[in-house]
Amino acid sequence: MVAERGSRAGGTIEGLHFTESREKDGAVFFILNQWSDLTLRDNIFDGGTRGIVIQGIGDGHRNVLIENNIIKNQRTDQSVEPRGIGIFIWRTAGARVLGNVFQNIGYDDRRTWYSQAVYASNGSAGTVIEGNVFNRIGAAAFQLRQGGEARHNLILRQSIHSWITGEGS
Repeated sequence: MVAERGSRAGGTIEGLHFTESREKDGAVFFILNQWSDLTLRDNIFDGGTRGIVIQGIGDGHRNVLIENNIIKNQRTDQSVEPRGIGIFIWRTAGARVLGNVFQNIGYDDRRTWYSQAVYASNGSAGTVIEGNVFNRIGAAAFQLRQGGEARHNLILRQSIHSWITGEGS
């Protein structure tokens, strides 16, 4: 699924099963432009190289809640995306990743140290990662590049638990 034209306010995407697409660098679910008050709840994101991409363009996104989802089987594919990522967040203020299960993200024979279950990149200060389960992730369970909060997460079978850098870390 790709939602990419114009600004949006409000909305809930709930109870759906998304599977791999070859669109937008192998992402299963991809949102561009500006969106505020968006909730992704009780969904399954299965396959591809990136499960969920929240990539703000212009003023970015605000108040995105990603809650109680299953995000699994994102793989490393050098021809499409050189790392498996469960959730990629860029230019999104107030993102919350709560109570999700991450399984087999970039955990394959081509894994790199860039494979992460959650990567909150530039412009995503204040991201909160809480109450999630991370199992068999290629590198780190999560990276908060501009700081944020991480609490009460269960991280299993990991060589690198997390990277928290930048302002507010």
